[in-house]
Amino acid sequence: MEIPEAFSLMHKIREAEANDKTPVGAAKSLSKHLGKGCGAYIGPCLSDGRFALYAASDSKKADIPEEWCGFPVVNMDKEPLK
Repeated sequence: MEIPEAFSLMHKIREAEANDKTPVGAAKSLSKHLGKGCGAYIGPCLSDGRFALYAASDSKKADIPEEWCGFPVVNMDKEPLK
């Protein structure tokens, strides 16, 4: 990868993170909302093809919403992946 291409890619990633209408931006926004000890990530699409956010907390007691910024949220505290 050339240096200008790398910088362009980094810029596009930052733009996506800043926009909560993108899956990566919604995941970052949800992580901030949930606070310390919690995380939200992009994971496998749901069976209907929609992007999903996957959220978990260290304490397993966080109030994780079912939907965030229009994306479904899978609560990993209740439904761990197998």
